Amino acid sequence: MSSLQLLRQSMQNMSKLSNLLCLAAVSVAVVSCGGSDKKSDSASSKATVEGQIAAAPSSEIILEKCGVGQSVILDVVTTDQEGNLAYEFDVMKGDPQLISVHNGADVFAMLLLEAGDDVSFQVDRDGNVAIDGSDESAKLNQLEKEYHDVLTLVADLVNSVDSTSSQKYQAQVQKQISEEYVKYNRQSVKYIMANMKSLTVIPVLYRSIGDAPLFARTSDAIMFSSVADSLLTVYPESELVRELRADADRMISGMELAEMVKN
Repeated sequence: MSSLQLLRQSMQNMSKLSNLLCLAAVSVAVVSCGGSDKKSDSASSKATVEGQIAAAPSSEIILEKCGVGQSVILDVVTTDQEGNLAYEFDVMKGDPQLISVHNGADVFAMLLLEAGDDVSFQVDRDGNVAIDGSDESAKLNQLEKEYHDVLTLVADLVNSVDSTSSQKYQAQVQKQISEEYVKYNRQSVKYIMANMKSLTVIPVLYRSIGDAPLFARTSDAIMFSSVADSLLTVYPESELVRELRADADRMISGMELAEMVKN
């Protein structure tokens, strides 16, 4: 099987749920209304969300809390005839939640919610997302759009090759895909370096194109560790950041082991 055939297969196997924090879930739990790991009311607060999804009237919508290696379905809600929904999340102060709003096939919006947030969003029939009340959520959805555009471009390139394509054309497509991968990798590194104290960088760290992670080199462990250290100065109580820190520590250990073996 050629490298293009392998990439086509991996692209086909990728869920339309583009956020890899949810895709890479080791286990998925279903929790009744109000979220998971609920603590005392004195230590918790609320984040209120109202949304409208034009392409999903009278539809079941999944609200999923994403983490590093694990995702939790908080609830399933039904939109009204105009695609409206409303929900109140339990969010601990200092522990923002990364929420995917999807229907099992398509992600409609990604939300980064902090205690006390009052957020509204609108998704038009073309999938464009408008966010009010959360700058981080708006930033996150722009990142999701850019990622989706790259995946679509690569999928179109892969699908342009068939059994009648010449070896020369296949080589050209492979070269273009490699160039797009490198371009998006550099773009992602630039964003991460400029936003080390924003939780929006965490999904970027775990992205891949087909079966090729953006950051899988041994040396990438240093970047994961640096991001975790920076975020801990802002969100020391964040479960998401603690998960990243633990993952970075595992990567650092792997890097050190690789260096020992090499020497």
